[in-house]
Amino acid sequence: MSWIAGQLDRVGLGSLLVLVSPTRGSQNNDLAVGAVVALFLGVSALQALVLRLPFLQSPRYVWYCKQHVKVLSFMDAVMLSDNSVAAILAAFKCATAEAFAGFSVNVALLVADDAEYGDEHGKDGDAADPSLLAAAGASVALHRVHEGTSSLSSRRDQAAAATAPVETCGTGAGAGEDGLLQTSGPLLSRAALGTSPRKRRQVRWLPLNALESLAYAISQRLIVFTNDYSTTSLLFQDWTVLYKSGAGAAMMVVPLVFNGRDLGALEIVSPRPDVFDEQMRRIAVEFSTQLGQALYNKLVEHEASVGNRLLLEIMPSAVAEQVKRQVLQRGLNDTQQTLSAGSSETIVYKHWHPQVSVLFADVLGYTRLSCEVEPEVVMLLLHVLFAKLDALCDQYGCYKVNTIGDCYIACTGLLVEVEDHAQQLVDFGKALLQACSEVDNPMGGKIEMRVGINSGRVMSGIVGKTRPHFTLYGDCVNTASRMESTGLPGTIQITEDTYMQLGEQERALWGERRSVQVKGKGAMRTYVFRNEAGAAALAEEEAAASTASPDTSAATIGNWDAYAEPEECDWQI
Repeated sequence: MSWIAGQLDRVGLGSLLVLVSPTRGSQNNDLAVGAVVALFLGVSALQALVLRLPFLQSPRYVWYCKQHVKVLSFMDAVMLSDNSVAAILAAFKCATAEAFAGFSVNVALLVADDAEYGDEHGKDGDAADPSLLAAAGASVALHRVHEGTSSLSSRRDQAAAATAPVETCGTGAGAGEDGLLQTSGPLLSRAALGTSPRKRRQVRWLPLNALESLAYAISQRLIVFTNDYSTTSLLFQDWTVLYKSGAGAAMMVVPLVFNGRDLGALEIVSPRPDVFDEQMRRIAVEFSTQLGQALYNKLVEHEASVGNRLLLEIMPSAVAEQVKRQVLQRGLNDTQQTLSAGSSETIVYKHWHPQVSVLFADVLGYTRLSCEVEPEVVMLLLHVLFAKLDALCDQYGCYKVNTIGDCYIACTGLLVEVEDHAQQLVDFGKALLQACSEVDNPMGGKIEMRVGINSGRVMSGIVGKTRPHFTLYGDCVNTASRMESTGLPGTIQITEDTYMQLGEQERALWGERRSVQVKGKGAMRTYVFRNEAGAAALAEEEAAASTASPDTSAATIGNWDAYAEPEECDWQI
């Protein structure tokens, strides 16, 4: 009864309880209480209904509710889009057309040094203290979303460009509105890429320190606004330009930050003062929050694609997918604990391959070259040479396993089991000899290589915990290395296992060497490709064998000290 009395007093109907007298009968009391409760509920429902009538609500609150629905529609549009920056900004422009009508709106995205401005290429900046952004000389790509009622961007941007260094300020972007997002960090300069006149009007590249209001808001992660710049204490050079040119009287900058990553800022400028009331600020913050989340998702997607591309550079795609599945199944922590345990069951990936051909190719005289030529020249030489060999790998269907110093290692039959894997690798070896003969040797002449091939059973796997890499193991691999180290300069030496897998016409191009002493294997029968260098070397060996005594002939074959490196090693790659 006391609770009912309190509720009736709140709505001004407490006097009704006077009708309920303790001296009346209990039946009358129950009826009176029931009537009062029914009246109370009816009044409460009527009050709630009346308060929801639009003409009784604040017009600005009604406007806010309407724009809040647009925020939700913007989120839905982003989810249904291709998640590109162009699609995100197009959805943002459509959703904010009414909320920011008459305003000039720009979205400033942080960009990295010499990054391709597009979704498909680029480099990510490293995360850094946001207070260092302006000092680091970061750049922003200023996307014009709404023009407003005056030429805001042109006036302010031209003034900012005039005060900026030539190498960091300019116009144009390779992908126009579809920009590559970057995190905060030491972002110093950008690649000067051309663009069409239409997109040039939509995107402008400016140094962040030339836009003081944006630099302050991003570095401090604070919302900065003024309803009347003539009376504000926040004096920024870019805002001063806007105010003096009549383009802006009320300005607002909202930093785009999500999950601790600085993505840029949302800039809203109005030529009229006193426009940023509470409802406008709330809707601007809501739009910027959702915009920041969408751009962050784009950034994470880009970083994931970069990681996937990097993973595919160090191991085959099928292996990479299997490794990712195992990591997801067992969990990253369990996988790391298992790897550190060191048992035989802890290998993340291992696979037997029944028939694979492995090639080793080594640059002749590399030790002397490294001693007498500057390292930078040697590195450039190997880059040019290996780039040619990489292209040949794609052409002949080979898989590049690794490079160790001047040694190039490739194989066939590893990713896909094929019957002619030996012939494929032999053809690649012939093309390799031709390619290296086109590369100049800094010490004079052309580069010459020695090639060895073997076929057999190998195991591939990923070993190591720190910087693990995809490797090949087995006697087949070690024997292929021995074929290279005991081979003849400028030609290819293959084992009998590889020779027997070649066709009859191909075998006719190969000459048999006498018994070759191979470390760890003893005497082996090998075959040499009869190109010009191979035929001459075989003839020289035959002549040397015919004049040597029977006791020394076998020992001299395969002993090319003039071309061999000072030390040999057991190759397990």
